[in-house]
Amino acid sequence: MNYSTIDRFILYNEEKYKIVQEIKENKRIAALRNEIYDELEAVLSEEHFELFNKFADLMIDEHTNEINSFFKAGIKVGARFVSECMFDWTE
Repeated sequence: MNYSTIDRFILYNEEKYKIVQEIKENKRIAALRNEIYDELEAVLSEEHFELFNKFADLMIDEHTNEINSFFKAGIKVGARFVSECMFDWTE
């Protein structure tokens, strides 16, 4: 699969994951998420829990795709701004 430069930055930039993990609010949310996950695992049947996991995985995939799309769009707009600042297109 051929990846664009932006895709490579998104997929292989471990530094951004460290920054996100260091945010206090994310730590609080992750702890709460894990607590709720454990509660669900205890009360759901094996079949329902498996279905829940599939649903959660799809939600994560959807959210990741949205965030990556927003990031790519932002980079492209930024590149257009730089291009416009460097060159006077009105001439």
